Amino acid sequence: MKKTILPILICVMAFMTGCAHIFHVHVDAINDGRESANKTYVIVPGNEDTDPADLQFREFARYLGRALKSNGFIAASENQPPDVKIYLSYGLGNPKSRVRTYTVPVWGRKATEITTTESTYQTKTGTNTTTTTNITPEYGVTGYATQQQIQTIYPKHVQIEAYNIKNAKTGDKLEQLWKTTVHYEGKKNQIRSIFPILMAASAKHLGGNTGRKIVVKLTKHQDEVKMIKGIK
Repeated sequence: MKKTILPILICVMAFMTGCAHIFHVHVDAINDGRESANKTYVIVPGNEDTDPADLQFREFARYLGRALKSNGFIAASENQPPDVKIYLSYGLGNPKSRVRTYTVPVWGRKATEITTTESTYQTKTGTNTTTTTNITPEYGVTGYATQQQIQTIYPKHVQIEAYNIKNAKTGDKLEQLWKTTVHYEGKKNQIRSIFPILMAASAKHLGGNTGRKIVVKLTKHQDEVKMIKGIK
């Protein structure tokens, strides 16, 4: 019995570890090469068909606002007009199929333990010997099998662009200060549940320059994600 407990515990531990899904988020940030002192901002929709009063946009703007605050930006107010207009765009790409190959353990009978015991006893006619044979099968992992699964993946993208509006006049071409793009591919065909994670991945790079596309790894339980959600 003890020999079968360890494999079961290993499988349970592996299952529990698998519950902490790691999100691999691609972040690409670029700026104009200058350290901008313009930190007061207002967020507006970057998607042409998005109304600023749209509930989903307002929710996403709150997440972005928390990400900006963590990086030293200040939301505009009546007493502090915006220096920067930030355009927030987001959406889903065309779905694509991906083949996932993985291995699974094959359980079966590994060996058989055979034990034999003898007992001797006296009878009226003499001495008799009884032989008892116990057969105990041992089960466990006998090998591994390769399996394939076809998954449908939905690309998600977010683009955050900042333009200088300080002292700008109507009709002026605005100066772009920085841009941060975020990409993630997952099995869900919606972006709302993943948006806080995308903002958490990009937070410290807003206004900065990564020099290339980087990968940020996060789980939904990390403090950075809780901060974006407003969970203390």
